[in-house]
Amino acid sequence: MTEPTSAGLSTCLLILSIALFQFGCDRGGSDVSSRRPESSPVSSTELVPLTNMVLIKPGSFVRGKYPVTLTRDFWLGKYEVTQGEYAAVMGKNPSHFPGDTNRPVEKLSYFDAVAYCSAVTKREGSAGRLPPGYTYRLPTEAEWEYACRAGTTNFFSFGDAATEADQYAWTLENSESTTHPVGQKRPNPWGLYDMHGTPPDLPTVSLRCCGAVVGIRPSNSPAPGTGL
Repeated sequence: MTEPTSAGLSTCLLILSIALFQFGCDRGGSDVSSRRPESSPVSSTELVPLTNMVLIKPGSFVRGKYPVTLTRDFWLGKYEVTQGEYAAVMGKNPSHFPGDTNRPVEKLSYFDAVAYCSAVTKREGSAGRLPPGYTYRLPTEAEWEYACRAGTTNFFSFGDAATEADQYAWTLENSESTTHPVGQKRPNPWGLYDMHGTPPDLPTVSLRCCGAVVGIRPSNSPAPGTGL
């Protein structure tokens, strides 16, 4: 399937939940099932993503102690939403670490994220890049964790050894207490970058966006759970 080109944003949707912004995909190190449902209610051919998006197919995993099954396809941005992308839509950059438009946007509230998603939907729809009835939204926690784990059964998507984190994430040891341009570390097995986020104690980041996460689905197809 070929993704159409777009003059708009290259990534979309944010996750803005502190509960998700921990170094591992889940502090309990839950296993992920590689089992996939035989069919999906939403065909991938119905979805029209922007560029730099990854199609995430349905599947199941264990979240904490409970099994979770996602039954619909959704698209995730390969990278975190950048400051340049956010400013192009919202006309401002709230980030505490400006200077490079390819750095991830941060210092956002939940309402900032909702407004951004609505603005992107309106912009892309008006430009003819989003079919009628489709919308951009905040992903659910289950969708984000499923994508972060990327079908693996380890504590981290890259394995169980935290010593490998330097290759996949910005940590307290390698970040110099600041953010960095997106996509400089290795992606997870599904081609998503920076899913393990930024150092958890950057003092100015109260709600950090973990980009790479988005759902484009018909607006009449309810998503599981909430979009936070």
